[in-house]
Amino acid sequence: MASKEKKSLRLFLGESVVRYFRNSGQVLAFIGNVTRGLFHWRKFRWMDCFVEMQQCWSSSIPIVSLISFLVGVILAFQSAIQLRQYGAGIFVADLVGLAVVREMGPMMAAIVVAGGTGAGFAAALGNMRVNEEIDALETLGISPIDFLVRPRLIAVTLMLPILTLYANLLGILGGLFVSSTLLSIPAIAYWVETQNRVSVTDVSIGIIKSVIFGIMIALIGCWRGIQCGRDTAGVGVATSSAVVTSIMFIVLSDALFAVIYNALGI
Repeated sequence: MASKEKKSLRLFLGESVVRYFRNSGQVLAFIGNVTRGLFHWRKFRWMDCFVEMQQCWSSSIPIVSLISFLVGVILAFQSAIQLRQYGAGIFVADLVGLAVVREMGPMMAAIVVAGGTGAGFAAALGNMRVNEEIDALETLGISPIDFLVRPRLIAVTLMLPILTLYANLLGILGGLFVSSTLLSIPAIAYWVETQNRVSVTDVSIGIIKSVIFGIMIALIGCWRGIQCGRDTAGVGVATSSAVVTSIMFIVLSDALFAVIYNALGI
């Protein structure tokens, strides 16, 4: 009995390793095809890209507005409780400004887009796989990467930095609201302190993060959709997997950015 369990365990581990390397090879091939397609713009479907940009904006802007404003409110309220004890209430503007611009703005916008647009990519392409539409494109000699993936990739990569800037503004306004009501700090004083503390470099750090986040969200969503199983249950699995994988990579890459920026002293 023990030998059978040991054999089944070794079989399971072996199959897992083989599956991991096979999936890794497929992912690398997918990324390579997408990268190669970026050098050919003559056949790029700009109208599809604009449609995806519009859908990304319209589906994300309400929840990004709410979450970003509330994040600014929470950060300002929690920091105000501590800073008021030392008569340093004005430094709430510094804390909220840096936290929102460098970390919370890009991450909150990316998570919202991953849960909406990224999941939508996986669901749409998954349904196309189930209905054999992707197979029909390949039969006609049309690359699904150029036809389906590239417009979505460019759309999210362009829209996420814009959403990040919008999230930064709403987060700062949330902090301003708490400071002006709870700490009785004039709005003009809060705004001036924010301008003095938050530099162009800090804003650029968040924008760079958002570009990388957008690329990851689009690639993961499209990859999960294209690799979807050929049944309706596979669409749900692909959609949930796209969201979970995107959020995991967003958090991991944000931690990596923190280490890199700390090493660079910025």
